[in-house]
Amino acid sequence: MKPLKRVLCIMIVILMMVAMIPGNYSFAAPGDTADDPIHYDVNDTTNFPQYPNEGYVRVDKKAVWLEGEDNIAKVTMTLDGAGVRQGTDAVLVIDRSGSMDDNVNITHYYEREVDVPKQIPYNEVQLTFNASGVSYQYENNYLSFIVKLYEWINTTSNVSITMTAYVDDDGNYKGYKTGSVSVSGFHSTDRNYRYNNKEFSSWSQISNNNCADALTGIFGGKTAAATVKGNNVNVVFPTARSVLQSTQSSYTIIVKEMQNVPETTSVKKMNNAKEAANTFVDALLPEGNTDTLNRIAVVSYSSSGYGKGTSFKDSDLTNDNASLKSAINQIQATGGTHIQAGIKMAQDILSESTAVNKYIILVSDGDPTFSYRANGARQRTQADVNLNYPSDTNYVLTSFTTEVRGSGSDYGYYKSGWGGFDYRYYVGSYRVLDNGIPAISQALMAKEEGIEIYTVGFDVSDLSDAKYTMEYVASDKDMFYLTTDDLNGVFTEIAGRIAKAGTDANVNGLASISSDGGYYFTILNDTKHPITARPGSATLSNNAITWNLGDITESEAVLTYYIKLNLSGDTVLPSNAMLSTGGISSVVYKNYRGVWVERLFPDPSLSAGDGTVNVKYYLSDEEGNPVNKDGEIIPYKERTILYDNEGESVGLGDTISASSYAKALKDHENQSNIARGEDGNTLSDSILVTRSTIYLNFPYYPMPKESKLKNFSMYKFDGNEPAAAESLTTIEKMTYIFGFELELGSKELELRISADNGGNIDKDSFKLYDENNDIMSFYNYMFVSKEGNTCKLGFKSDTDMKSEKDYTIIYNVKNGNIGTYKMNIDGGDLLISEPESVSKELQIEVINTKDIQ
Repeated sequence: MKPLKRVLCIMIVILMMVAMIPGNYSFAAPGDTADDPIHYDVNDTTNFPQYPNEGYVRVDKKAVWLEGEDNIAKVTMTLDGAGVRQGTDAVLVIDRSGSMDDNVNITHYYEREVDVPKQIPYNEVQLTFNASGVSYQYENNYLSFIVKLYEWINTTSNVSITMTAYVDDDGNYKGYKTGSVSVSGFHSTDRNYRYNNKEFSSWSQISNNNCADALTGIFGGKTAAATVKGNNVNVVFPTARSVLQSTQSSYTIIVKEMQNVPETTSVKKMNNAKEAANTFVDALLPEGNTDTLNRIAVVSYSSSGYGKGTSFKDSDLTNDNASLKSAINQIQATGGTHIQAGIKMAQDILSESTAVNKYIILVSDGDPTFSYRANGARQRTQADVNLNYPSDTNYVLTSFTTEVRGSGSDYGYYKSGWGGFDYRYYVGSYRVLDNGIPAISQALMAKEEGIEIYTVGFDVSDLSDAKYTMEYVASDKDMFYLTTDDLNGVFTEIAGRIAKAGTDANVNGLASISSDGGYYFTILNDTKHPITARPGSATLSNNAITWNLGDITESEAVLTYYIKLNLSGDTVLPSNAMLSTGGISSVVYKNYRGVWVERLFPDPSLSAGDGTVNVKYYLSDEEGNPVNKDGEIIPYKERTILYDNEGESVGLGDTISASSYAKALKDHENQSNIARGEDGNTLSDSILVTRSTIYLNFPYYPMPKESKLKNFSMYKFDGNEPAAAESLTTIEKMTYIFGFELELGSKELELRISADNGGNIDKDSFKLYDENNDIMSFYNYMFVSKEGNTCKLGFKSDTDMKSEKDYTIIYNVKNGNIGTYKMNIDGGDLLISEPESVSKELQIEVINTKDIQ
């Protein structure tokens, strides 16, 4: 085939292939698929918003050695975010049965300064003490035939004692290490020694009083050289027996620490439920925020005045925070427990909703004791089990009458004996035995309509039937909460889970492998070291974990697993070697905009044999409050990290000074050298190094940026816009416009503008223009005062003037004398000339002419 024909054939084939592509096909852009996500960029605040903006996502990863387990570390990965709260309808279903009037103990935690004892180890050193010409006696066996006969022999020797001792930083002896004492130079005997008429069997037996007295008599006051924390010291042998015999290896100090201190009070369950429900309302419908598509309804069941085991609509769907709280606060407790009635009414309310997301949040403190009589049933299927229907029940109830069954005090339908009852019945061939399955079947119908159900078992830990019912009423097992304490935390978490920051999240966490370093980690998965994930499921394959967690919400998602350090061949790691524990770990998810994005987790390191200190600097204001990049105060947990060393090695058993880790950071000032832990509590400055990772967090606030003076001159008007004039010559006693253009770096800039030799600045004439030369309301953004003939200008901090934007400021000046006068602009260290040719001083020549007023 000729070359030309071959080329034509190839072109025809290509055209045919192109023609086969569907007309509506478009090539995928980054972010369109999970396989090609947009990678994290701190400057991309559209796809990766900062806290507290909706769609914000926080990721973290920590690794700590386990105490008492050889080379095994615990790894914890966490995610949460600021969810998008729009388009949600939720129904609170509250148990108002009589038992909700009972009391329960509620524990709250408050941060308080407490005295905490800390054990500080003494320095461990090897010491040798020498003595010459020591006189003592020993027993000599002079006859060993049939019986042994001994006699005391006087002798003199040059002797020494070697021991491992505990000393303080100044080299003062504090004790010895048991089993570390050895002596030399003494005559050997198989019996006893005598010194100053006191007998003992061994010179190394310090715990023996006679021996200790002998040793202090021989070596007391003598010195031995040692090195303590890099300093050479002379340790003096004790002269007192009690000091010599001490085995104290550490001492105790009392430090002040901020700790969460529990405080327990007794409250009525209903009051706690109301408080928690109000917290939920505030979370989903912040007070005063009427611009929301979210709505909440309130349903209660089994209340006096509403009949036998019925439910009541306390509030229909509304976004009115105040009216919802009023409805919640009016609920009173009495009667039995009809969980199904509450679910049915909530389902009916949501059946008319067009919201994208629909939820039922159900609270109960006991067994269901009422239910509706069923009149329809079918065989249970796998699809039902997938919706968290119990697999140990082979049928599902599909329809109900309004007839109420149950005694109001028992879970089951049958009770034998005097005064017994029997509410058992058949639906077709299926026999209904209790009030639980009707409630679970009602919940299944709601789930099939796309409603998600959260359940809270309040103080039901000892009620197996209540737990069973609530577990299977929930949409998933991890949507069932069991609490014997405060409901507030549970309701806050549920509200957080309803607000989603991302969806379809998938995490890959790899174990670190290092061929160069001669070590690698393997992920464990046994009964003692399980892989746990909440929410979602985690699987281990080829030493890598995949965690399908689903939604990223305001409720923290947690993956915990354990890794074991392994060495290759004859590798020996130095104790201060830092080991990577995770390699590349990332989460891929669909963000609040529906775009696929990826975030990397930090890679914490651990010291091979020493302690580990993880140092972080976070962004704060000048008072030390954590802030985001816009200066908004945010929770400590969501702090903006400026620097993270991801772990460095420190000597095991050393005592570190936490404040020494608060070092210089470019463009920032350290607000405080008092360290805080990961929970925000303040830490002692002296911290003992163990195998547990030490976390130190310090606040840093940004130093003000320099503003750039771009022009300083006389001005004229070109239409309505100020424009710099070239001439600096004026006529005597006339008013002229002066001004300057600057790129604002920081609102902390203070300007001082002055004139001499008769130049008079009009304080009330200042005008402000933006980068487009549009006039701005000067006094809304700035303030001015005058001292003598110097005007002081400042910028108001709570305005929307932007840094790195150009602004023009003009003002009027009248000259009073002929000759030359100077005008200066001073902004201290925060004002520079750029370009450098722009002078901060103007010299103006005044022409001597007739007086023109």
